[in-house]
Amino acid sequence: MQGPLIPFSFPRIDPHDSHLTSPLPNSPLLPLPNYPTKPKPPKMDTQHPNLSSIQTERIYLEPLSLTHLSDFHELWTSEEAVKWSTRLVMKSVEESKEFMKKILPNEENPDIDKFAILLKDVEETRKLGVAVKNEKGEPKCIGITGTNRPSPQGLETGYCLNASYWNHGFATEAFSLFLGYYWTLPQRKDVKWLVAKTDPENKASERVLQKCGGKRGDGVVKLKPAWKNEGWGEVEREVVCWRFDRPGEESLFC
Repeated sequence: MQGPLIPFSFPRIDPHDSHLTSPLPNSPLLPLPNYPTKPKPPKMDTQHPNLSSIQTERIYLEPLSLTHLSDFHELWTSEEAVKWSTRLVMKSVEESKEFMKKILPNEENPDIDKFAILLKDVEETRKLGVAVKNEKGEPKCIGITGTNRPSPQGLETGYCLNASYWNHGFATEAFSLFLGYYWTLPQRKDVKWLVAKTDPENKASERVLQKCGGKRGDGVVKLKPAWKNEGWGEVEREVVCWRFDRPGEESLFC
């Protein structure tokens, strides 16, 4: 036969009782178990959440920032590299820094996306005989790509590549990579096309734009470049517009 249940209650504990926080006499303190800690998730770039997708076997893209200033300055001190730009070479790191700030997203131009083109330290790049790391031992930023500014023809896009890395297919590889990524950005879903503008004498860039799916327009646009080439002077140049349509929304362009 089962006996009656005897009620049981825990003794009341005074939280201010000192013996609760002190070890018993002559008893060692036992170490706390070393439980594994859960790793913190990586910080998410809310503007560009899928950065891991913009890479190839040789290069990858990441948002341009002041961490790339040293290589950026090298790019903009080369007259050959910026020959077709509307900007002259930069005379100091500080000048390059101020210029970078102007071409990054800002209050006047918030809806642009600018990326650094970085080399991977792999056999495919090392065998080219070019530097794959900069003076700090970091991946070499060999150029930039992205969108630039609104214009009557549409939001401008383009690229600029360090002249030491020409003729290896990096321009086509990087610009194509950027375009493919750009059309996936939800914050750019209302952009139906981009335009690139090139001087008709810049045949190398025309080939890059064509390889990347650009459609050459018949019309021309006049720009006032800052080129130093002999005989050109401070005159307006007629440049050609190339249009890049959002996939699935191709249209005639002239």
